[in-house]
Amino acid sequence: HGHKGKFGLGPLSPLRIISHSIEPAAISPNGDGVDDTTDISVLFKARPIGGTPKGKSIQRRYFIEYSLKIREKGGSRVRKIDGVIEVEPGKDKCKIQNFRWCFKNGKKFKKLVRCIFKSLSDWKKGVEVQCVEVWDGRNDANAIVPEGEYVTRIKAQFIRETTIKGHKKRPPTVFRKILATVRKRLGKIDVIGGQTPLEIAI
Repeated sequence: HGHKGKFGLGPLSPLRIISHSIEPAAISPNGDGVDDTTDISVLFKARPIGGTPKGKSIQRRYFIEYSLKIREKGGSRVRKIDGVIEVEPGKDKCKIQNFRWCFKNGKKFKKLVRCIFKSLSDWKKGVEVQCVEVWDGRNDANAIVPEGEYVTRIKAQFIRETTIKGHKKRPPTVFRKILATVRKRLGKIDVIGGQTPLEIAI
C-alpha cells in the first residue's frame, strides 16, 4: 500500500513516505499534563515534475494535500485531520531542468549527456517535507474517545497547480494535476483512561 505513483516509478515516484512515527504510542487524555496528546509525524519526499516555467504569465506551485484518519481497531473512524503543505522546489534542490533546454543547448553529445544526467540527479534528490499533527484523544465531536486501541492511516496527494495570467479583464486560469497518491498505515495508539461507555451515555 505504500507508494502509488501515477508514473509507475516505484522508489522514484513524485511522492513517497520516507518515515513516520507516533510519539508517545500511548496517551491518557485526562488533563493531568502527562501524555495527554501524541505527535503523529510523517516525512515525505516530493519530486516536482515540470519544473518552474519562465516568464510572469505562468506560475507553478506544488502542494501535498493529506488526510489523516484515526479509527477504533476493527471499528469506525473517530477523527479526521486534513492538511495542506506547500512544497518549495528551491534553487538547489529539485529544480528540474527542462530537457528541451538540454537538447537545444547541448549541441555536443557529451554536454547533452551531462545535462540530462544532472537533471535526473536533481530530480532524484527531491525535497523532504515533514508534517506533524497532534491528537488529543478527542473525536470529531470534540469528546474524549473511549479507552482502547486506535489505528492511524494517511492518504496524501501531490498536486501541481499551474496559474496562467489572464489578459486585460479576464481572470487567471488555474489548472490542478494530481502527480501521485500515497496511502499508508502509520501504526496504533493506545488510549488509557478515556471515557467509558457509561460516561458517554450520560
